[in-house]
Amino acid sequence: MTVAINTAANLYSHTSDGCATTKIVTIEPSYGEGGLGDVTGGYAVRLATLAYRWLVPNPATGIPDRLISMQLTEGQTKTEVPYFFEDTLVPDGAETSVPRYVWNGSKVTYGGGCPSTSGDSGGAVSLLVQCVATSGIYCQQYAHLYINQTDYGKTAACLNTSTTAENITSSWFKNDPISSYGYVLSLQGGEMTSVPYQGVSGGSIALPTCTNKSYCTGQNTLSTQVAPFRGDGSDQLCGQCGVILLENN
Repeated sequence: MTVAINTAANLYSHTSDGCATTKIVTIEPSYGEGGLGDVTGGYAVRLATLAYRWLVPNPATGIPDRLISMQLTEGQTKTEVPYFFEDTLVPDGAETSVPRYVWNGSKVTYGGGCPSTSGDSGGAVSLLVQCVATSGIYCQQYAHLYINQTDYGKTAACLNTSTTAENITSSWFKNDPISSYGYVLSLQGGEMTSVPYQGVSGGSIALPTCTNKSYCTGQNTLSTQVAPFRGDGSDQLCGQCGVILLENN
């Protein structure tokens, strides 16, 4: 994951050459067997993938709009790809700059800044909030989260690349304090069949028909897919997991 983060950061440093508009197709979250999603571990994999996609924003826009999630067929269907609720979320106004990754030049590292005295800079090191042995926890904060043109306030994405669970502490948040967040994204359901559209008369846009109805259970509102976030240091982020924190629901 740190290699992927650093690769994205280095690609984004190209602003005027042929790589300036190149996009990255990321690990798809829907591959696997069983579970709503459809992956073994379902929502945990989808959240980790989402957190990773949000870590490195496009410096030209402040939005992670150059990372595209590649999704294969799911739910035993062979003719469609899933569209998930999280694909409708647009974080804006990244608060941590992520310059290109630069190796220290002498000490071999994992590229994530752990231990921080190695001398690496940029990339994942810019996002590092806690070392766990040779692994790291990385966070990015945004000033806004838009869903269907509505601003839901501040949001943050954290990714734990270690195998151990860690408490989400105030020291992880270098910009907006931990008290800014009252909710955590808690995904419900699988593939969506439509997305809301805020046009002149409102309504929704239908997506291709789901051929396996047991997987067509995706919800399209945020209020039904959140859980309380205490923010007192007792909330945990599991090992090799991601979390999305929200100001509003």
